[in-house]
Amino acid sequence: MSDVLNDDEFDLESIFMDGSNPIVDDKVFECDKPHWRVSKEELLKVLRIVASFPSKSTVFMAMWRGAEDNLHIHANNRDAFVDVIIKIQNKDNRYDEAKVYVLDSTKLMAFVSAYGQFVFSFDDDGTIHYESPYVRYKLDTLNVNVKEMKIDYEDTGFKWKPFPLSKSEISTLRALYGFAIKLSDSKVLIDKNKCEAFYTLYKYTVQGTTGVDEKVVVRRLDLPTIQEIADDSALHFEATKDRLYYKFSLGVVSFLRVAYDEASFMYPDTFATGDTVTEFTLDVPLTKRALRLTALFGVEEVEFSSIDDSSYMVIPNKAKFKVGSGTIFPFTLSLDIFGKILATVSDSDQSIQVHVTEHGIDLILKKDATIVYSLSRISINQIKQGKVPQTTSSVAQGASIKMADKTPNQTVPAVEFQDEEVL
Repeated sequence: MSDVLNDDEFDLESIFMDGSNPIVDDKVFECDKPHWRVSKEELLKVLRIVASFPSKSTVFMAMWRGAEDNLHIHANNRDAFVDVIIKIQNKDNRYDEAKVYVLDSTKLMAFVSAYGQFVFSFDDDGTIHYESPYVRYKLDTLNVNVKEMKIDYEDTGFKWKPFPLSKSEISTLRALYGFAIKLSDSKVLIDKNKCEAFYTLYKYTVQGTTGVDEKVVVRRLDLPTIQEIADDSALHFEATKDRLYYKFSLGVVSFLRVAYDEASFMYPDTFATGDTVTEFTLDVPLTKRALRLTALFGVEEVEFSSIDDSSYMVIPNKAKFKVGSGTIFPFTLSLDIFGKILATVSDSDQSIQVHVTEHGIDLILKKDATIVYSLSRISINQIKQGKVPQTTSSVAQGASIKMADKTPNQTVPAVEFQDEEVL
């Protein structure tokens, strides 16, 4: 068997992303060769952005010295690109050639992560090396026509707007996609007054003014990259006809734009349709702990009920857990989706409002913006058996409407939302 490590077998996380700390040298590393010294934190940020592009895509990364002691880095996979400028910090012994280097970003990230100090050093013929006090590695370069590889853009006439989703909200979107049951559950819709994503059995909505004048679609595959730059307080974005652009402190990230198609975005407003069953306040940390213990019993559903003014999650004939406050009209709930959704709520969010109807549940979290998790009371097992959740869509004009010639509690059946692509 060959000892050569194939690209498919190269696992950066198993090498240096497992929590081990880089080797740190207290003495400042001085290089006697022509070199570039740059911020390790800034370079790692760029390399993490590149690493966040879809793993199956081929990524090209070019690096060159520009004017005013700037190091330019551009990487793309023919769809997404990142274009940044990092300051070259050394004034003495600086390498002044403007040769373009197309590098293997994955191996470079492994070396940059491994040691506290490093520089890019150069031989007389321009060969580039990663050099630290402990290693000198000739960087792998590719013979690529950079003009053909590079995706050019001009920031002319852009009206940059603050991106309406925080890093934690993007993280929640990614987590919710992790257990979506359909391939078509893959887009986030940004509208004037909300950002929302639909996942067949549940929905996530961040309510609040977004600053957009038209509906903007963000792809699921782009979220990891956006999350990498979302901790930048100056994250802004702009939409053109063909692309979405995100501006952060070091430069710009961009993706091809998916056009808004009304037919594919007939999302329900809520799963909580039909008559109201009950409303109460859920204690988030208590409920999370109860759900972990409930897993010991192997049950698929639990009952919620109340004693006096306290709310309980009950496993009949086994256990009951205090999970909140408020008088509850008893109801049963499947654990498969509820447990996963609640796991995406931060422990720092002490409580969440619960609105239960005959068809669904809204979990309402009041923060800087109002966040609503809406979920169907139908379980995944019931979906496999062919049962479809009842929902209401304002787009489809299918809301449950009380009819004048009906009894007060009688409603028109809500529209059934169906999709074809099942994972």
